[in-house]
Amino acid sequence: MKKTILLLIIIVLGTAVVATGATKKTNSDKKKFNCVAVVNNKCETCHYKSRICAQLGRRNRRKWRTTIKRMVSHGAIMEKDEIEALARCLAASRKNADICR
Repeated sequence: MKKTILLLIIIVLGTAVVATGATKKTNSDKKKFNCVAVVNNKCETCHYKSRICAQLGRRNRRKWRTTIKRMVSHGAIMEKDEIEALARCLAASRKNADICR
């Protein structure tokens, strides 16, 4: 009886640990975001890079987030975490960034 209860507790705790670890985002997940690819695949479907690059260095993250959300309201398809990562990336980029090449 004690062995059965102990085994059940181990299974429940093991499942909880695995489930928690599977949903937790790590720093490596954040590093996987490719700003250049997103601009090329999503932004350039409607805009020339020159339009985007002209604003680099002039807008902060909040302004980029607002712009991206407006584009989503016009039909661009992006997840919330993608919006935030792209806004962060664009705000940190300058006119000579890889995005503009």
